[in-house]
Amino acid sequence: MFNFGAAPSVGVANPAPAMNIPQAPTTSSTSFSTHPFQYIQECLDPNSPNYRFRVSCAGIGAAPARPAHVSQALWTQTLNDNPDPSKYPHKDSLTVRMAPVLANGFNDLTTRRAWQKEHEVAQRGKLDELEQRLALLLTRQDLDVSTQLQVIQKQQLKLTLRVVQLMRRVEVLRRVGGRMTPAEQALLGRIQSITMRLNHAPISGILSMQSQLNALMEGGRLDPLASARQCVIADEQSMDTLYTLLEQQQRGVKAVIETINKDSRDLDLMRHGFTLQ
Repeated sequence: MFNFGAAPSVGVANPAPAMNIPQAPTTSSTSFSTHPFQYIQECLDPNSPNYRFRVSCAGIGAAPARPAHVSQALWTQTLNDNPDPSKYPHKDSLTVRMAPVLANGFNDLTTRRAWQKEHEVAQRGKLDELEQRLALLLTRQDLDVSTQLQVIQKQQLKLTLRVVQLMRRVEVLRRVGGRMTPAEQALLGRIQSITMRLNHAPISGILSMQSQLNALMEGGRLDPLASARQCVIADEQSMDTLYTLLEQQQRGVKAVIETINKDSRDLDLMRHGFTLQ
């Protein structure tokens, strides 16, 4: 018939020879009935401390405390069967951690399994959502990196052209006020001879040369270094002052570029944050 075994932590008498039914314990400290059928009824009663269909599980809850309808021996066994005892809640901590939970009967087990299945489906859906968001972030990051690389390349090209212009101006200013080279003296002689020819040429020749000179002057107006050629540096101190001004200007341009890059990164973070929300 029924073979439920002995109750935990209590003595059990020998079974009767005619029936395989556990006899009620005779210890005076227990609350078992002396009749075996009443003991079997207690084993099948969920509210009895001797209920035989309790399963220990681990769940999230408050600090473990023995329920009133659970015997101390069964509660101790439940604590020992916890898969991770290190996650028990501490007495001085309000952090929610793993705690032992007793499932009474098959209905509790079925309810717990359905609950776990429901949460598993919800967690899988959350994982899929996180995967989609991660893929979207990676795609957006690739696009942003490509765009930023293009912007940086354009800025680098502008800075390169600016450095070339500064070097050309410095070279022109460095030559101002210095001794003329033989090539420059030869060029000056040619200019003087052309001037003499203009002064002693006939009217028709003068008009022709005047038109050519006007064309040259119009071309000179487009020269960005025209104002620099009019500058005269007489000594080394003026040259040092010029170098200092150019260096300060370069540092200022660099600081402006760094500020623009920082503001661009902040704007990207703000834009991405609002988009994700």
